[in-house]
Amino acid sequence: MPSLLTAARCAIREGGGLLVGFFDGADGEAFPHAVTTAHHWSRAGMSALLERAGFAVVDSDARVDEGLRPHASISAVAV
Repeated sequence: MPSLLTAARCAIREGGGLLVGFFDGADGEAFPHAVTTAHHWSRAGMSALLERAGFAVVDSDARVDEGLRPHASISAVAV
C-alpha cells in the first residue's frame, strides 16, 4: 500500500484530490474476496499511510451495512 499511495501522489498535482474507499478493519488483515485476496485497513492506519505518502486528510467516513463488511473512505489532498 505505501508504494501505491506514493505513486498516486506522484501522479496528482499539489492541491489535487484523492478519494480512497476500503474495507474497514485491522490494518493489513487479508480476507478472501470474490475477485482476489483483499485487505482491511483502519481509518487511522490508512490516514497515516496517506500522510506519509504526501497527502493531507480532509475527511473520513465509515459505514456498516447489515450483512456486509464494514466500509470506510478517506478524502485527501496532495501537499
